[in-house]
Amino acid sequence: MTAKVRIGFLVLLSLSLSFLISTCSEVVDLKTGQGDRLLVMYGKVTDGLAGNELFIGLTSDIGAEQEPISGAEAILLEDGVPIATYRERTPGNYRLDLENDSARVGRMYELQVRLPDGREYRSIPAEMPGLAAIDKVRFDASVVEVEVNQAGLEVSRNLIQLLVDTEIVDQEKDFYLKWDIVETYSFQERIRNTPIPPPPCFVTNNTTGQNVFLFNGEEIKVPVIKDQLFSTSEIDSRFAFDYYFSVIQTTMNRDAYEYWKLIGQISNSQGSIFDQPAAPVPGNFRNPNAPEEEVLGYFEVVRSDTSRVRVRGDQLDFFVSIPCPTLPPETNEPPECLACLLIKNSTDVQPYFWFE
Repeated sequence: MTAKVRIGFLVLLSLSLSFLISTCSEVVDLKTGQGDRLLVMYGKVTDGLAGNELFIGLTSDIGAEQEPISGAEAILLEDGVPIATYRERTPGNYRLDLENDSARVGRMYELQVRLPDGREYRSIPAEMPGLAAIDKVRFDASVVEVEVNQAGLEVSRNLIQLLVDTEIVDQEKDFYLKWDIVETYSFQERIRNTPIPPPPCFVTNNTTGQNVFLFNGEEIKVPVIKDQLFSTSEIDSRFAFDYYFSVIQTTMNRDAYEYWKLIGQISNSQGSIFDQPAAPVPGNFRNPNAPEEEVLGYFEVVRSDTSRVRVRGDQLDFFVSIPCPTLPPETNEPPECLACLLIKNSTDVQPYFWFE
């Protein structure tokens, strides 16, 4: 990945963010007093069965966790007609119960929410978009000299970069894209003196962080968006066995694009998108009985497509240490080497795409 390629992608990204920089002070209006907590709802409906989730809660101080709201009623409407319900799975987290169907291209969708205290909210209706682009995902693993101090000292690091080329389906059509990056890797507990080795755990993390990867297909007309650098990571024990990069591309409408553009600017300057912001970002939820109420968050109506690339530790050109190599264990062995479900976001259920 050359410096020229990196700069090229950053130019594209900066072009898509240029509108934000010039209009941020006009869009955001701080109306709440310091210490106020606001209702935040973020959810989506896609043209598939994955990612159709909803969070309902209250904002927090910066760095603190949000307070979830349980017992809400959330109904999905298609062309104004109720078709499904988001059912609560854990406090504040709801999932769409639409087992045998998915949202359809060209239909209008909105969310209707009733809180336990009786307050009601509706999202602004939005049309499900169609296919706009196709991603091709690859990785580059290499030894890189990294400068570690101001004196210019360099050390060798084994780095892996996630690169994406995006082919545009119709250059003449306006469209808006957003990408999220998810990692999934297997974790093997320490091998014991037993006939059958312990089963692995599978760990999944959204590694997008504070980055908001966007592309404005209205302002920039190209046949292919080449060499997008979405992730750079040092190769560690996560890559010892099987590791997957998943690139989740969503196609959205202009209003959602402008929302995420603004969120990206604010989150990069202060913290999580669900922290209590210095300047609340207006979303697309409205309280019809109290139009002046400020509600954070957004209900996305998006076409979603996932592309993956598999990385095998034994296929890399350099040694990758396994996480739990000792037998018998050392004194300071991590507890997850005997119980890998202690790892955050881990499961013993193998993902459906494993070894595809």
